[in-house]
Amino acid sequence: MKKIILLFIFFSLAVEGLFSQKLINQYSVTCSNPICNISEGQQFGLSGTEIGVTYSLFLADTPGEYTGTNKGIIIGSGNSQLFPLVYEEGEYFVIGDNGVDCSLPMLNRVTLAINHLTEFDVSSDVTNVCVRSEVNISIGGSDNGIDYELNIDGIPSGIIIVGDGNYLKWSVTESVDGVVIYEVIANPGQTCELSMGTVDVSYRLKPSPFAFISENGVTEYLNGEFGIKLGVSGSQKEIGYLLHNSKDEIIGYQTGDGAPFYFPYPHYADSYYATAIDFGSGCTSEMLGNITLSEKSISTNIEEVNDSKSIEVYPAIVESFIFIEKNNYNVDNLEIYNMIGAKVYSCNLNSQVTDIDLSHLQNGYHLLKIGNEVFKIYKK
Repeated sequence: MKKIILLFIFFSLAVEGLFSQKLINQYSVTCSNPICNISEGQQFGLSGTEIGVTYSLFLADTPGEYTGTNKGIIIGSGNSQLFPLVYEEGEYFVIGDNGVDCSLPMLNRVTLAINHLTEFDVSSDVTNVCVRSEVNISIGGSDNGIDYELNIDGIPSGIIIVGDGNYLKWSVTESVDGVVIYEVIANPGQTCELSMGTVDVSYRLKPSPFAFISENGVTEYLNGEFGIKLGVSGSQKEIGYLLHNSKDEIIGYQTGDGAPFYFPYPHYADSYYATAIDFGSGCTSEMLGNITLSEKSISTNIEEVNDSKSIEVYPAIVESFIFIEKNNYNVDNLEIYNMIGAKVYSCNLNSQVTDIDLSHLQNGYHLLKIGNEVFKIYKK
């Protein structure tokens, strides 16, 4: 009878050994990097598993205790495995269960503490600006006690401002000609840092300052009728050039083509200066120098002006022919200009007395230049 009982006990233990699996390994609970935003979620795992064992991830009701809410289940495969993502802060632990009579907590408990960083918009007060102009980069708010750093083209600037719950501002200047990308980083250099976003600012060089010039370097003209053209010694393509008078009024405009130019119309007694503007960025430059034009003080009486010369020119009012007596004056060339400065006629004076047909000239005042002498005539 005793033999039968012993055989039965031995048989029962053998059956239990066949159908019951004891948990003998405790694996470590793992987690990915800390997260900055609850919406990212966190994924816990186990450094290893036993085949067929059920592992449950719990969010503890009370830290240190083994009661809580089940947040995910995996079935052991013999390798390390991951649980589904979780989105709640708190202390987590894992229990392994063979499904029969054995359960065992895994090593270490992990606390998920989310760094609650608020995302604020990054902005600048300008998007197109001149080189070396001040630009203000700001974020619309900040979290108290959090460090915020400005990155410039992906490189930390070292300019850190501690959040106080209000908007933050960085004032910067750049010497580059091109686009600069600004980014604000919260918790810079920490495991849990967060980009607030980026903003692009386009920097443009100011237009080059060329010399402000008058035509032929002349600054005097005759009796208010013979104006002088003004311009610049060079220009840049697509840059606008503005002519200003002494009242700072804009009285002339021309778009640069890469070459020197004169503004279209002659100008009269006043002080002038010129500026250039890049309409894309609003950058402006003043051209080098100011010019003051003045009338040349000569008589307005034709006969009085002409009678004061060594050479005789008559009649002063011309219908067709004009006569010139050189009176042994050593000069051989005659030039005639209209009152906007254009040369309209020239010829040689081959004798002491020369008659010249001017019937082809337009009606109005003209200037005759003979050597260093200037005469004024009127063509009817």
